Amino acid sequence: MSSGSVPATKENIQKAMELIDQESGGGGTELGAALRSAVSTPIKPGFSRSVITITDGYISEEKEIFGIIHENLGNTNFFSFGIGDSVNRYLIDGIAKAGQGEAFVVTDSEDAAGTAERFRTYVQAPLLSDIKVDFDGFDAYEVEPPVVPTLFARRPIILFGKWRGQQAGTIRITGQRGGEDLNSTDGKPGFVQEIDVAAIEAQENSHALPYLWARKKVERLMDYGAPATDSALTKKI
Repeated sequence: MSSGSVPATKENIQKAMELIDQESGGGGTELGAALRSAVSTPIKPGFSRSVITITDGYISEEKEIFGIIHENLGNTNFFSFGIGDSVNRYLIDGIAKAGQGEAFVVTDSEDAAGTAERFRTYVQAPLLSDIKVDFDGFDAYEVEPPVVPTLFARRPIILFGKWRGQQAGTIRITGQRGGEDLNSTDGKPGFVQEIDVAAIEAQENSHALPYLWARKKVERLMDYGAPATDSALTKKI
């Protein structure tokens, strides 16, 4: 429809619907090529880009698709919506997991409207983009996920990691909120939050945290096709 993003006006939405109505599908679904075309579209500064996969078919080429998502997670949000009993659930779940989100699947027509509405509210409200987390005063390492995606109103972000040193220093979170310019004249990001590590009280019931970190690490390396070397998979964690 367009070589770049366009405003979501009533006229552009109608134009998109008319374009879809004119299309006729046939043969196999080439999702990998479609995703590469989507992520190659130039991004306008100040906007958060989302790519939504909606399918009712059993698409293969999962490894390639997950690889595209991992390569572009820093600049694109990926969501998936499956329809019917024939959809590839591993692919739909994998797109969501690799994109650090939730999968949506409809198998019953009676559930379609409600699930579609939940999906719409899930993807429509990006709150913070270009997120960076810096650790000052202590050594944080092997933080999962290694790339922080856009924060959505209904998609929280949870970071797991290891650290060395004393319980001191700060965790600094910065990002861009809608309509704010990260490249302002004072050079300061639109959103800044600092957490005083020394002021945090250690919890005695946190024994599960190492296992949650390990599960996240293994999931990224093995379950959904992230590029990994043999040493990364066999390294003691």
